[in-house]
Amino acid sequence: MVRKGIILFLVAILFSGCLHENPSDKTVYGLEDQIVYLGGLNSSVSSVTENGMYEIRYWPLSMYENEAPGIVYANILYTDITTRQKVYLCNVPGCTHNNESCTSYITCSRFCRLFTNKKKDKLYVLSGGVLGAIGGELSTENDYGQIWEMDLDGSNRRLLIKLGANQYFHPDDYFFSSNDALYITICTTDKTTSETYKELVRIDLDNRESTTVIRLEINDVLLRIPDKNTLVVSSFSEYGDNSGSYKTTYHSIDLQTQKRTLLLNPLISEEVEIYDDYLVSLRKTAQKSVEMIAKNYLTNEEYNFTFFDIPTSSYRVGCWYDNHFLFRYKEETGDDCGFYVNLKTGEKVTDVISYSYAGHNKLGSIICAFKDVYLITALQEEQTWIINDKEGIPYEIKDEKGNKMAVIKKEDFWKGVSSYEWIEDKTIYS
Repeated sequence: MVRKGIILFLVAILFSGCLHENPSDKTVYGLEDQIVYLGGLNSSVSSVTENGMYEIRYWPLSMYENEAPGIVYANILYTDITTRQKVYLCNVPGCTHNNESCTSYITCSRFCRLFTNKKKDKLYVLSGGVLGAIGGELSTENDYGQIWEMDLDGSNRRLLIKLGANQYFHPDDYFFSSNDALYITICTTDKTTSETYKELVRIDLDNRESTTVIRLEINDVLLRIPDKNTLVVSSFSEYGDNSGSYKTTYHSIDLQTQKRTLLLNPLISEEVEIYDDYLVSLRKTAQKSVEMIAKNYLTNEEYNFTFFDIPTSSYRVGCWYDNHFLFRYKEETGDDCGFYVNLKTGEKVTDVISYSYAGHNKLGSIICAFKDVYLITALQEEQTWIINDKEGIPYEIKDEKGNKMAVIKKEDFWKGVSSYEWIEDKTIYS
């Protein structure tokens, strides 16, 4: 008998080890050269290699609701650009993908993140850890935050770092890597004062030792490490007018002096994102017009755009690839609209790949980039697949908004030519 469940969003678009105790007396100032951004919350760029993309598919909660609270079960999927196929990260014929013997199977505490290193030769799974736990109050060690390292096929797993009972990884923070280390922030609650603080930590990929780089404010979100002496962070705080509203400011931090320099202090009505080396702010300037400012936080170079005839307040910037960005908005009818803009020249690309879903127009979007092609979302449709639970009982899952992916040459994408090749999803049932 096949049990059935409904799920709307399944995919999050990723021994021995040492316990990271409270602040180490090993503090380093100045980092290695060439530290790269790996990604963060819902970021597919974090799990892309030369020939494919990794992602996490969560099991629906109804499959294990009687298990330990806070523990989630999932599988790692791999989309191969060469074969044009999406598969479980497992090469064992007949595998049920529901236990530790399968290289695609993972369990995490609270949330999972998946990312590669700078060399793109290892895969990492981060388990968040129970938020704000204090010394020893967790039910099992599985609740502790952890990072596991494995080969790109999911084999040879080893524990890279395990947090203490009073520590956790914050889901909003980002990951970074040099050739020899990972850089990530860790939140720690002092067992005596109950104060929680955040540190940027360097984890050596060879000996697995962790050292503190700098202590940050608890409301800081580390966004970028542009060079070996500089961090870029966003910080939020209350406005101070008793309205309950919060404001976000953006600063650079000098690691030598720990001095903060203000980069951007946006209005509460402005929306701000970070792409590459740019802080991008959007705000309404008049009826049906939107102003966008893209400021390079390294050079102070600034690009200004005004978009007219934008009918609603639902708009955003995204898909920042090859000096182009997508400005998208919703019509009052609910249809998605948008166009790409060349950041340097201002030239618009209006022939955007789109499709129809539930009676509305939807825009196709770039998921990630490879040398000559993009992996894109080119359709949404209901998808069904079968997952075997831990007891081996098959469970039917429906995703009402399943993304159907395709590969398209970059030159065709920018010309608006819909000559893409579909990805065959070998994980779906129908």
